[in-house]
Amino acid sequence: MTLYKLGSEFDISLDWLIRGIEPMHCQEREAKKEAEPPPPEPLETLPDDVKELVEHMEQIPVLRYKVLLYFLHLKEKYKETIETAMKEKKEKKKESSKKPEF
Repeated sequence: MTLYKLGSEFDISLDWLIRGIEPMHCQEREAKKEAEPPPPEPLETLPDDVKELVEHMEQIPVLRYKVLLYFLHLKEKYKETIETAMKEKKEKKKESSKKPEF
């Protein structure tokens, strides 16, 4: 009996059979997927004024290029400030993703 047939016949996940990754049964995996809420759309998480700007930038290419050009000038002018802020953000993200040891 092949692994595929074995998995299909007994509702056993091939990930579990081959690599030992939980859950063992396919139905458990599907139930878990259904229980998780979908991630929010990227635009939904933005403030209204930023959403409006992004929507206009999608419709008006000249606006998009002007905004990007201005952004590039700012990045150049305030390079050190931006790099410092991005490093701090990465460090905070690393710290928050660390799991506590027991």
